[in-house]
Amino acid sequence: VVKTRWGQGAAHAGVGALVDVAGDDRYECAEQSQGMGSTLGCGLLLDLAGNDAYVCRDDGNVSELYLNQSVAMAQGCGYGRRADLGDGRSLAGGWGLLVDGEGNDRYHAQCWAQGCGYWWGIGVLEDRSGDDVYENGKYSLGAGAHFAIGVQVDLLGDDRYNQGVTTTKNQFQGHARDGSIGISIDGDGNDRYLLKNLCAGCADLGSIALFWDRRGDDVYEATMEEGLGDAAPFFLGMVQALVPALGLPPNLPLHLLDYVALATVADVVPLQGENRLLVQQGLKVLARSRWPGLRALITSAGLEGKPIKAGHLGFVLGP
Repeated sequence: VVKTRWGQGAAHAGVGALVDVAGDDRYECAEQSQGMGSTLGCGLLLDLAGNDAYVCRDDGNVSELYLNQSVAMAQGCGYGRRADLGDGRSLAGGWGLLVDGEGNDRYHAQCWAQGCGYWWGIGVLEDRSGDDVYENGKYSLGAGAHFAIGVQVDLLGDDRYNQGVTTTKNQFQGHARDGSIGISIDGDGNDRYLLKNLCAGCADLGSIALFWDRRGDDVYEATMEEGLGDAAPFFLGMVQALVPALGLPPNLPLHLLDYVALATVADVVPLQGENRLLVQQGLKVLARSRWPGLRALITSAGLEGKPIKAGHLGFVLGP
């Protein structure tokens, strides 16, 4: 058990390896473990045989940005330090690998796990055989973001992906974003999948994604969630709660449609139904935004006084 981080095959500027030959094992951590490679590092967790459990706790690294779920950075994760919005001292990620030889295994995490790459990192999860269970969420199961590569491969077995998991979110199982590559491959077996938005071979912002189930009698369950994106509901709820306390006009949320439009497009929410209407109205409000931050962003992007379209939100202002 790793109570916090950095264990079970984790490395920064070096090599960290954990090799287990046999036995039914349980690996538990809070974050940044179980085959995690940071800058100039290669982390490896290799388990050759046994019915194993790989668990990254749900309370390990909870983040409001990820809807109060835990950001694992574990179970085959290449993790870099992104600082383009901070001090500017970004550091590319390393190699993170988790390889399991055989056995009926269980993998559990919430966000950023099970073959994922972040900020120039490379993460790989390979399970060679067994009837396995995968439980995860955003940016997991072969997912990469910000010039990274994430790969998840299960070669053989009747596997269960997110079956009965009520907390799983979107953007997993072969998902790539912002110049990245995300690959999820299942070689053989009668498998069951739960999929949501932006899953199963979905890429955006100049990325490549692949989801391939090579063979078997499989069952796919898809649940499409429409909304305002991850950031917008939180922002609107916060403002609505502050309106009475600050003595602001009750129609203030209408002035936030510019933020709603930006959050919706930047989070790649399908522009259908009410989402399309909100973005249409939000673009009108954005052109005359009252918020100094948005006005400064528009000016720095060279869009001041010009018509702002949805494409500008996704490829100019959002990134």
